[in-house]
Amino acid sequence: MIRGCLKNVFAMVGCFTVLLVAAIAAWHYRDRIDEFFHSLLVAEGEVVAQAEELSNEPTIGRPSQEALRSALRKNAEMERSNGNATVVLTADELASLIVDGITPQAQEALDSVTVTLFEDRFALSAVVLTQALVAGGLGPLAFMLAPRERIEISGSAHVRREGVADWEPDAFQFGAFPLPQTVIAPVVNQITGGTDGTFRIRIPTTVGDLRIRPSGVTFYRRDDDGA
Repeated sequence: MIRGCLKNVFAMVGCFTVLLVAAIAAWHYRDRIDEFFHSLLVAEGEVVAQAEELSNEPTIGRPSQEALRSALRKNAEMERSNGNATVVLTADELASLIVDGITPQAQEALDSVTVTLFEDRFALSAVVLTQALVAGGLGPLAFMLAPRERIEISGSAHVRREGVADWEPDAFQFGAFPLPQTVIAPVVNQITGGTDGTFRIRIPTTVGDLRIRPSGVTFYRRDDDGA
């Protein structure tokens, strides 16, 4: 029994000695230890910052039948009475909804369509048959363009009515020529077959608001009171 007690005493003394040595070493090398942990925190902060920076990089999407089906499935799920509070569309899905909503003539006139998501706005780029848009208000400019030209349209989108998001282009580059503001709406109408200079994008009837980010477009469900 005494031998056991002695073992416990020696063990306690040994633990105390180890702790004392560790404390002395920690105090002696405190500056280096502080630098080490500081470097870890800096490295972690850089990783987080890099991740945030990557998440803010514009995302490019292309239309496809698969992406269209996926977007329509998400829309249908959110339209259910017990549907999700939010739905996020990818750039591919948004591009597919846009192309699906324009006139058949415009669908034939546009090629190599891409949609790029930015913060609070997005851009559509495509190769277009110039003659398909001559009636849209290009005037003499049409004779300065090649038969096929690259267009880039950009603007923000808003929910102003049930089941539709209005994408309102405020910039339109036709080949090397930026179109004046007065011409943008007529040319957009030529593409969409509309009259208000906007692209109408199908969204769930339950959506009350949306937010465009580089990572995707988020639909927000309306409150029960319709707000």
